[in-house]
Formats: sequence, structure tokens, C-alpha cells
Amino acid sequence: MRIKLGLVIALVSLMGVGLVQGQARGALLFDTLTFDGLERSFLVFVPAGYDGLEPIPLVLNLHGAGSTAAEQVIYSQLNLVSDTAGFLVVIPDAIDNFWNSGFSFIPPGSPDDVSFLLGLLDSMSTRYNIDPNRIYSTGMSNGGFMSYRLACEASDRIAAIASVTGSMADNVYASCDPSRVVPVLEIHGTADLTVPFDGGLSSTAIPDVVEFWRVHNECPELPVISDFPDLESEGCTVQAQRYFPCRDWSEMLLYRIENGGHTWPGAFPLPGAGCTNLDIRANVEVWKFFRRHNLANRYTGSLTVLPADALRVFPNPSSGMFRLEGASAGPFVVLNSLGERVLEGTLLAEPTTIAMQGFPAGVYLLRLSTGGVQRLLLNP
Repeated sequence: MRIKLGLVIALVSLMGVGLVQGQARGALLFDTLTFDGLERSFLVFVPAGYDGLEPIPLVLNLHGAGSTAAEQVIYSQLNLVSDTAGFLVVIPDAIDNFWNSGFSFIPPGSPDDVSFLLGLLDSMSTRYNIDPNRIYSTGMSNGGFMSYRLACEASDRIAAIASVTGSMADNVYASCDPSRVVPVLEIHGTADLTVPFDGGLSSTAIPDVVEFWRVHNECPELPVISDFPDLESEGCTVQAQRYFPCRDWSEMLLYRIENGGHTWPGAFPLPGAGCTNLDIRANVEVWKFFRRHNLANRYTGSLTVLPADALRVFPNPSSGMFRLEGASAGPFVVLNSLGERVLEGTLLAEPTTIAMQGFPAGVYLLRLSTGGVQRLLLNP
């Protein structure tokens, strides 16, 4: 993905200095790091309110092929979310604007970008109070490919990744053997002509990528599927396919953008890149995904419940999918036999489905906000 320099200058002129910081109150800083004899440049966004007293998450935000760190800041607008949520964003520049993300056509002797990015993380940890359990990587296109390579080769450092219009390079797909489960979010358009949804030269098909991480993370075979409301008439829609819960509370989540192009959802349209979906904002969805996961395997999210044609719970016993009828809308928790909370979420005012595939067999209690308690029997 390449944003023309003239377009960047025009946008800065129209929106002012606030654009680069997304009208955020934090600080966007330029810096360099010498690695393998080369001076590597990068940007750092420090959120407002950071005082160094408490460790904060860090997100690598990697640009696409032919693009730059400055353009990625403008296009992704991740700094806006950072300033509210309180995480550090590091936006590095690749050598010759291209990440060595593992393609078979990349010649020997090309930059070792895995080592560079890990070295950059080490450098950031000496300057800022970073939570080592909450380091993430996201990126656009080639930056998404690079995030997958980090997931494969540095899973002991990277808690989760999110790829927007990227995929797994052929060599990475063939050799990937992470040392732990890695939660993965893929956001991809079905009409992407640059990185085709069904695969292309040196690029793995997105369904194969999803299946690889579903199996590796030991997720349920079938996803919970939900459609985002079609709020805009831009010509593309979003369907979420969520495989959860997986081993160690990981997950595999695909946002399939029907008729979506090679674009960052929620951003300004790019000429010739196809439909830019405006029903979601990728910067927000990426952080919502990241904040649920960490290296300590402490899941901090809530259970997704969906409308269903389903007071009673059935089937009960169940192999993992419970339908609720007659329950009032409001928060709920699911407790195991020790009284520990294992899931929580919000019931809809309409019939809902609670997904518990992958949980150990046993007796669970569903506690509603109205005070009601329902016994759930979960079989292997």
C-alpha cells in the first residue's frame, strides 16, 4: 500500500498539525536506532497521561510496501485509540520501504527485520515502562505479513497480532512453528486485488491462514458468525468469524469484508484500491482484540452472545452451545464448580446463544443480573 506524498501533504494542510497526532494529546516523536550497521528510523507515539509509574502495553504498527512510518500514522489513525486507551505505539520504517516478511523471492542478505524489531522492542523497554506481557504487532499489507512472521518466530515476545490486508508469505506458512498459541485477527476484503483473499503469488489464501491458526491454537472447528450492521452505503459489508475459546484462552478471528478492497477499514478511501469499509474502524477493532490477550494467558474479554431462534436453556446437557429463551437483557457470568468466573458478557433482549466449546466437561452455573441461576451441564 502506497499513499502518495502529495496526498499526505494535502491532508496535513487540510486538517492541520492535529492530523499527525490525530487530534490526540500525546506526543509523536521521531528517533533512530543503529542496527546491523544501519541507521533505522522510527516514530513513537506516547499517549497523554503517561508518567512511567505503571507499565503500559506496546503496539508495533507496521506500514505497507512502498509506504512509510509517517504515512502509516496518518492512514491507520491508531494514535487516536492509543491516546484514549493508554498504550505506546511504535511505527518503524523498513529498509527501502519493504519488510523482509519471509517471501521466497527475497534474496539472501536482505535485512533481518525480525531481529531489528526485537532489538527495537528492547530499546523501547529501556526508555519506557513497558509491560512485557502486552506487546503486540499490527500492520497494513506488507506490515501484516511481517506481523505474521513475528507471530511465527517471536511468539515468546509478541502476545497477539492483527493483520489488515496482509497474509502469510509462502515460506513463513510452510515453516511456521510458534512456541506457544498466538491470538490472531485478520481483516481482509474479498475483492482485494493486491493480496487476493484466495491467495496469489507467494501469498497464502486467507482461508488457509485462518485454518492454520485455528488448528495451532486448538480452537473449535466451527466459528461463531455475526454480521456487523451495514451502516454505510460504500458497497462492502463486514462479517466476523470468531473461533473461541481456544487453548490458553487464545482465539482466531476473521473480519471478512465482503467486496472490500486493499484498504484499512474506517480510513479515507484510496483511489484504485477498492471499497473502504466504513461500518467498522480497524484501529478500534485491532485494539479491542489486543486488549483481550497477553502472554500470561489471562483472558480479559467477555463472551460474545448472538441473536438466535432459540427462561429455558436447551440443549442441557450440551456439547458447547446453549440457547436461552426468556432471559431479560443484562450482564451475566458463568461460574465453574469451584465458583470461579470463567466467562462473562451481556445477554440480549432477544433469544441468545452462549458458546462454550472447548471448555472442560462438568457442571457450570449461569448467573443472571436479575438474580436467577441456571445450572449448565457441559459434556465432552
